[in-house]
Amino acid sequence: MKCFICSKEISEGRFCDEHSKQLYTMLKDDSNIVQSPDGRHHCHICGRFEDREIVEHPFGYFCDKDIIPEYRRYLEKKGPLYRLIDTELSSVEFVRDYIQFRFDGPCLATYLLPEISIGPRVILWNEQGYRDSLCEQIGQRVYSIRCDNTLEIEFENKVILTLDLNPQDFEGAEVGMFTDDNLMVVFQC
Repeated sequence: MKCFICSKEISEGRFCDEHSKQLYTMLKDDSNIVQSPDGRHHCHICGRFEDREIVEHPFGYFCDKDIIPEYRRYLEKKGPLYRLIDTELSSVEFVRDYIQFRFDGPCLATYLLPEISIGPRVILWNEQGYRDSLCEQIGQRVYSIRCDNTLEIEFENKVILTLDLNPQDFEGAEVGMFTDDNLMVVFQC
């Protein structure tokens, strides 16, 4: 199997990792989006243009319905939390001493409370407006995920939730759990 754009050998899918990232970036930052696509702008993979966002790439036209699954396939290689990219936050549930975030199916439970960055302002769990700020993200799509010693979830409106995955007071304890379909991942310090 080969990448549809560069003919690089790939084990699955239609695009290599590089072109999956490139097309997704073009789609999300609205660069080279065809305004009012018609039959001349049909996707070179699925052949359609109706009810789709079409990206014009130097090697052809590609639609969001093909770009997003290919990008998710690329992200799966990086880890399970990357499944959240391009999903919408559908609910925020405050359950006694933890919070559950539901994203069109997947669920992230955090036993430590994340901080919220809105531009230069950082809101902590004990500050006024914390819960309202979290709930205001309902309906927002996840734009990016960064996961190392912290988990950062950035929404399309540039609001970032940050969860410390290595807090010193909780050594050995669970700090969160991610579930999706038949998958469950527990985060420990």
